[in-house]
Amino acid sequence: MVIRHDGGIFTVYCHLDAIAVVTGAAVKAGGLVGTVGMTGGISTPRLYLEVRKGRDPVDPLPYF
Repeated sequence: MVIRHDGGIFTVYCHLDAIAVVTGAAVKAGGLVGTVGMTGGISTPRLYLEVRKGRDPVDPLPYF
């Protein structure tokens, strides 16, 4: 799943078990967007998170 934020920031989420929002929906801060799952042959539930500024990946720590 990819969420577009103000300022050209995008967050990317992978290995979701379920997605709780529909395409084009507004997402509020702290809102549920999905649940963590086990996909792609991984052995334990986990979440892959990536923060991007435009097309470039950036350090996610300042956004937490």
